[in-house]
Amino acid sequence: MPLGIALIDWTNKTGFFTIMQYPQTLITEEEVMRIGSIHRMRYLEPSFITLNIKNYKVASFYSGMKTARWVIEPNYVISLILESSENAEAYSEILPIASLRILESIRTNTFKNVVPAVFEDIKLGRIIINKNELEKIFPSKAEEKVDLTELKTLRQKVQEQEGIINMLQNMMENKGGASGQNVENLAEIDMLKTRLKMKNDKIEELEKRVSDAEMKASRISLLETRVRTMTADINEKKEIIRELKNKVSSVKDMSGIGGSEKSDDDEIARLSRIIQEKDTIINKLRAKIESGETDGSVISSITKDLEDSEGLSKYIGL
Repeated sequence: MPLGIALIDWTNKTGFFTIMQYPQTLITEEEVMRIGSIHRMRYLEPSFITLNIKNYKVASFYSGMKTARWVIEPNYVISLILESSENAEAYSEILPIASLRILESIRTNTFKNVVPAVFEDIKLGRIIINKNELEKIFPSKAEEKVDLTELKTLRQKVQEQEGIINMLQNMMENKGGASGQNVENLAEIDMLKTRLKMKNDKIEELEKRVSDAEMKASRISLLETRVRTMTADINEKKEIIRELKNKVSSVKDMSGIGGSEKSDDDEIARLSRIIQEKDTIINKLRAKIESGETDGSVISSITKDLEDSEGLSKYIGL
């Protein structure tokens, strides 16, 4: 049973902080910062996570970063506070759908009334799961979600069949001999073992698909982060060029001073050349992201391009 809900915001200056908790304050600001930080470290886009804190379990939804993809309102976290014995994964679809109402209420400044209403709907099981809405929230995760659901079902079936096998084997050991009934039991055990192996193979296949999907998402996130870093670097260089141009103009207006003009012109030319190089690399990065070519060899190639650009390494801190 959910114990409470927290609406969390983020700014560059303060980081993650609580807007409101309902029906009472259950988690500290330090725990709020931890929840938000885990979201930002794992995914820049809308995401659902679960985690354990001191006295509770937490199911949490992040609306997405403003500079990446986001839904309705960026940089908000809606966290459901649960008893420590509860299964937080059970809210992986319920909470994102319910959070849409809260995010809409932020736009209209009615969240103080909407947050309690949404919490009560979650507690009473009144949230309707709309698959189309889920796909809008997590478009790149749709196939992965299916894989995880199928994986969970297969694991449950494997556990059930392992239990049946153990039971039949115990029966055989207790009865002994090789009666007709025992022969039938042995045949059933062999059949179940074969089916069990097939399901274990399927689980391995699904786990690999999920792992590949997570790796691809991580590589795309890496490239997007580098694009943002280089864009910031270019903006900084443009500001330096603007200041140098102003300085050159001032120097030209002053009489008797001419020695610094050439050096300033050279610096402007040098910085302009660096910006052109970085523009080229940014376009290359964006093309790789859009085409989905995010394997290890591409990452290595682009990393070399980045490191070869003059002075860039000190700006990249991934």
